[in-house]
Amino acid sequence: MALVHQIIDFVDDTDRSLLKLAAADAPERVKTAKILTHEDRELLGSEQFALVMHTKEAQVLKKFPTTDEANTWLSCRYFEKTAEQLPYIAQKIAATNLRRACLIYGLEVSPSLSKLASSEINGNRYHETKSMKEDRAHSQSVKTASYAEDGSKHFYALGEKYPMPNSEYVKKAAAYFVSHHKEFADAEDRATFAYHVNQRAKELEARLDKVATETLETYAGSTYGDSVGTQLRIRQDLV
Repeated sequence: MALVHQIIDFVDDTDRSLLKLAAADAPERVKTAKILTHEDRELLGSEQFALVMHTKEAQVLKKFPTTDEANTWLSCRYFEKTAEQLPYIAQKIAATNLRRACLIYGLEVSPSLSKLASSEINGNRYHETKSMKEDRAHSQSVKTASYAEDGSKHFYALGEKYPMPNSEYVKKAAAYFVSHHKEFADAEDRATFAYHVNQRAKELEARLDKVATETLETYAGSTYGDSVGTQLRIRQDLV
């Protein structure tokens, strides 16, 4: 389903079904605050949203307003319920900006928000491209396939996405990276993806072509090695 037709935040929730769930535990100061109407939002600049998506149909979708404490709180609640409908990179962009807004307004940052947020992301714009469709297709096809994790720390290319149970999936992940590595919004994600695919290829003795091998090694780095996880955790702790 196209992004424009999905329920992502308050404005999309026309029957307020998600709002009823989201507002159940709202602090009193949020319950009594003014929530932005559709008309209000149209007057806001793009910088006042956690995520601005430019679709393939040339539409601009401004999501998750962070104009004040109440709207930031509500945006966070909607994000927790609708984030999985967004492309992974868009999730990280939104989470990063929502986390920053929470810190400004003194709101508690949820564990799921902290996990997705990244200090490497600057800005709030996501440009929908062909890669979004391929990202979802690859992820869904692997999830529905029958496979068992083998205990390898390189089983997934990124987080719990892009599992690589065999050489065929390693080749698919490598081909995806070659085509779309420049579209990664987060440098850490790009390096992590390349590193795990490269290591998994070595584990399974997968034969990758020269372009794939050179691209993966360029972004993973020959000395990035097993310290990547530690370095990413250290950086996250400093955010």
